[in-house]
Amino acid sequence: MSSPALYLEIIDLAIGDYPGYVADTRHYASITGRPDDVALADAVAKGWARGGKAGLLEGRARSLKAAYDHGSETGFLLGQTLVMLGRPKEALPYFKASLNSRVIILTVMQDCPWAKALAKDPGYAALFAEVRARMHGGYPHSPPVVQVSMRTPN
Repeated sequence: MSSPALYLEIIDLAIGDYPGYVADTRHYASITGRPDDVALADAVAKGWARGGKAGLLEGRARSLKAAYDHGSETGFLLGQTLVMLGRPKEALPYFKASLNSRVIILTVMQDCPWAKALAKDPGYAALFAEVRARMHGGYPHSPPVVQVSMRTPN
């Protein structure tokens, strides 16, 4: 379910507005009423109160892992959270799982500020190559520049 609260929570997390993220996560959970959304809202609120940013991210990771374990999380958000916690090796299997679930955001993950440095890691380089292969049949997004003569016939 999409709602302004969902988009706001995504933006809040991306820009580091953690109090806003907690509030918007709670708001979204109140709209959906889904147990996973309620659990996530509770986990990030408690984590923020206990340990600031790190506590919020740890709570988010635990909640998303539980959702992943019972099949309602694709792995992408969990992987993202683990990267934000500085645990990219632990995150990679979750990104691979989200690739197998055809999560569309993977198509731009390589360009996200939080993921740019991952391209140097062989596991992530292989993941990004697999994403490109599935998207473009193995071709890069932009073809190489080809020199073309612009001379007109006499």
